[in-house]
Amino acid sequence: MNKVNPIIIACYLLFFSVNVSAQTHKLTIEEITPFQQKIIAELTGHAPMEDGSFLAERSSEKQRKEAVQYFTNHFDSWSIPVNNHRYKIPHGYIFPDLLFKPVEGVNAVGTIPSTNNSDSFVIIGAHYDTERGSPGAIDNASGVAVCLAIAKKFSSIKERNFNLMIVLFDQEEDNEVGSAAFAKKLKKNGKQVHSVHITDLIAWDENRNRAIDLQSPTPYLEKLYKSEAAMLHIPIRVVKGGASDNKSFLALGYPTVGVFEEASDSTPHLHRSTDTYETVNFKYLARATQLMFNVLKTINNEN
Repeated sequence: MNKVNPIIIACYLLFFSVNVSAQTHKLTIEEITPFQQKIIAELTGHAPMEDGSFLAERSSEKQRKEAVQYFTNHFDSWSIPVNNHRYKIPHGYIFPDLLFKPVEGVNAVGTIPSTNNSDSFVIIGAHYDTERGSPGAIDNASGVAVCLAIAKKFSSIKERNFNLMIVLFDQEEDNEVGSAAFAKKLKKNGKQVHSVHITDLIAWDENRNRAIDLQSPTPYLEKLYKSEAAMLHIPIRVVKGGASDNKSFLALGYPTVGVFEEASDSTPHLHRSTDTYETVNFKYLARATQLMFNVLKTINNEN
């Protein structure tokens, strides 16, 4: 009987294990799209929630509470620890504080812990609230769908070299109240934050060029996103300023990037009743999700 060279066996096993690991950590369009279709359908009233109810928009206090419970249920189903952030902000003046109740809201927060006791946090976030009367499919169920798809996949990675915090912000439509409260809490608690990745308006792409705007990235994040985007054939344009919840983190000096559809090719249904499920470009949305997930994988390997 011929003997098999043990070196050949070892090399085969090493190749097999590396290949399986690479496939496990790959987020495919086929995996992303059905998941995101379900998420956006349920968040916009296009399809019923699991209990049979419909969430037509996410503007009232009651609707936003229902949305937070929806996110919490998803985090629980993936065994992601939940630590939702409830905030209450007084108006700051005696008479308004006596006459009106404080501004209150809830940021939905799930944290996937590192597997090596790292104290470093990477934050991905998107706002979930809508303008009254708008289903908010692109603004911003699309960003929520990106974050949830990444959270689900990242929780299956066996070696995690940072803590991934997924934050779905309340009241972005009210001058970023939710993210401002959360960023201040983060600073007060002294968390070590590697980077903050905010996405909003990420599912239109009428001209089909697949391009993405990066808003106010640090040089490191700009280089990283451009490198990963090139492999996915995604054109990148870097712009300045802050247009969403990234403003709250930029204001406090956190390394931050905003990931948005092109400002020159953005949804015309913004804040309207026509911002529905049918307007979502799911292929573009999935490609943006791949980009952000691949960036996180690279950060994980670098750490």
